[in-house]
Amino acid sequence: MIGTPILRRVSLCQIAALVVLALATLAFRPAALAPLVAGGVLVALNFWLLVVLGHKAFSGKKRGVAYALLATKTAAMLGLMAVFVLVLRLDPVPFAVGLATLFVGLAGAVLMNSAPAPAASSLPQPKGLQG
Repeated sequence: MIGTPILRRVSLCQIAALVVLALATLAFRPAALAPLVAGGVLVALNFWLLVVLGHKAFSGKKRGVAYALLATKTAAMLGLMAVFVLVLRLDPVPFAVGLATLFVGLAGAVLMNSAPAPAASSLPQPKGLQG
């Protein structure tokens, strides 16, 4: 999956948001399900590739190759978006909502990461350690 815990949380929150939106779309507007899922899967793939290639670009010995792959990835993702909307004629509004699930994932991960940890005194103590 994805390397660090915060990036994993972003991915999991994004996928959870996509699933919730897909279920709601299926219930209320089934025709919008395909573009919504296509946008969500595309942005999940884009984020995963960004993390993997970004890690290689900033930590590997072949940084030039990784930078070239990042540029190629960006061009390919933009091309895929154009194909989905212009050639396959997917509805652009649910497609954009699917793409926006990444922002929901980012917000969810930030909120999860910024939640304060419970204070040590508020945790129940085992019977043998009480003083």
